[in-house]
Amino acid sequence: KGADGKWETTVLTIEQDGANEDEAARIRKEHPGEPDVIKDGRVLGWQPTRMFGDAGLKWSVENQKEVRKRFLGGRVRDVVKTPPYVTAEPVITTTDVKPGDFLILGCDGIWESLSSEEAVSLVGLWLESSTSKAKRLSSVPPLAVKGPKSSRFGGWFGKSTSQSAGDASHSKEKTVRYEQWRIPKTFVTVDENVATHLIRNSLGGEDTETMRALLTRTGSLARRLRDDMTVTVVFFDDST
Repeated sequence: KGADGKWETTVLTIEQDGANEDEAARIRKEHPGEPDVIKDGRVLGWQPTRMFGDAGLKWSVENQKEVRKRFLGGRVRDVVKTPPYVTAEPVITTTDVKPGDFLILGCDGIWESLSSEEAVSLVGLWLESSTSKAKRLSSVPPLAVKGPKSSRFGGWFGKSTSQSAGDASHSKEKTVRYEQWRIPKTFVTVDENVATHLIRNSLGGEDTETMRALLTRTGSLARRLRDDMTVTVVFFDDST
């Protein structure tokens, strides 16, 4: 929290995927004879460039053929020629922390709904507010994403929407889900658990009708409307 009483946001990670120019350049350099190794921001069809698992992009062609012959059946994808294409080796950075700081770890589903600034402000609101009574949040940038509500879940991204003058328009983060759902962002603090608080506000916030609709969809329709959501918040104090 800054001297002005406002919460400061420090983004600690960069997306490690095919749309990351540094990652794309690294992979192209490692596979010079494969011009389509990165296409449309993906590595042979996969978005992440650093991940656990996905042996089909890591194991040698010989090992994959043997495993398929003995256990799995099928054949190695034709585009897989010189693995490994992706790695589990992380990009490591460091930052200083002080008492009062907190860290938000979240997966795709969170960041498709909330910007980093919104998530930080929501945790700040949770820290400062009583959890026993619902409280509308009107100070988290952007203030609202305004759009028609007449055709909920009408398309993958819905119509383009206009944002209020209070937006953090300088942010490069695009939170596509609220645009897709065609509802404004109206956040609440009603949860005792801060991670639940973030997930609720990633799924409609005060709009409980939308939240119920999103949570009761199953199968392929659910994947079209929301991504998986996992979030952990770590608080740093004098004892850590």
